[in-house]
Amino acid sequence: MSSFPRSLLPMLPVVAAEPFDSPHHLYELKWAGVRALAFIEGARLRLQSLSGREISAWFPELASLVGQVGGRDTILDGEIIVPGPDGAPDHGLLSRRLSAPGAIGGAACVYQAYDLLFHEGGALLEQPLIARKERLAHALRGPGPAAVSAYVDHDGVDYFQAVVARRLPGIVAKERDSPYRPGQRSGAWQEIRAYESGWFLIGGYTLGVRKEAPVRTLLLGEPTPRGRLRFVAQVEATLPGVDFERVLEPLTTAVSPFQGQPDVPRLVYWLEPALACEVNFAARDADGRLRFPVLVTLRPDLSPAECRADRDVAVPSPRQT
Repeated sequence: MSSFPRSLLPMLPVVAAEPFDSPHHLYELKWAGVRALAFIEGARLRLQSLSGREISAWFPELASLVGQVGGRDTILDGEIIVPGPDGAPDHGLLSRRLSAPGAIGGAACVYQAYDLLFHEGGALLEQPLIARKERLAHALRGPGPAAVSAYVDHDGVDYFQAVVARRLPGIVAKERDSPYRPGQRSGAWQEIRAYESGWFLIGGYTLGVRKEAPVRTLLLGEPTPRGRLRFVAQVEATLPGVDFERVLEPLTTAVSPFQGQPDVPRLVYWLEPALACEVNFAARDADGRLRFPVLVTLRPDLSPAECRADRDVAVPSPRQT
């Protein structure tokens, strides 16, 4: 029997340049939801975010996940999503949930489980990924708020093309025999993105002219070693159901958090750089600015340290094997 850990940090992928086929890998959807480890002790569920923060109160309907697990003292790894009408992750609905933590509203979330780290008193971290997935499929029983994340074998290129056709975020290639390395970014997991995305801190905003949408744009930045923000983009503040004025007002400050003055030809209201957001974009220019950025969702579950420019590590994709 192994001692049940009070805390773990999730294993992280590197970024691959392109999709590939391999008999040594399996391929999963990049859910682009809220990454969370689910700790089940007795009759209690504890959800832990990417940075180790407890976020159980944000998603009260997931408490019934306890009843789905056969065997107590269990740790799952997965992502919290809000599915849309077609079953695919709906980032707009997720945004509403994240802007009002703890309020179910009508947009119920699903926990997409893709790994099993601890079960029935034993640690599974050193077991091969494929063995952990087989245990996971048996551990989640009956109806409930969790689903086992599906995967495909071998055909990474075809799977990626199918994901792109459905306008989904991308895929993750994982070595079938790989152990789980908590808190480490490992080449055993490779993320292949359908488009570029990132997490950035909101350091200011500009006002619009419409009374129903007073916040027009958000000024985004990445933390520098000196504690300031490096300006990367100005993005339209458009998320259905999100009251930006209410969300941003408590963060208002008289001092700019940016190093240098962002090139924004409008009056700017500065903010404490404490609130993160997720943004899709086409590419970066030579200065690191985002081209054609689109706001995806607010991410209050993330810490400023998780928005560093160096948090992603890119590697070449392996050759087809």
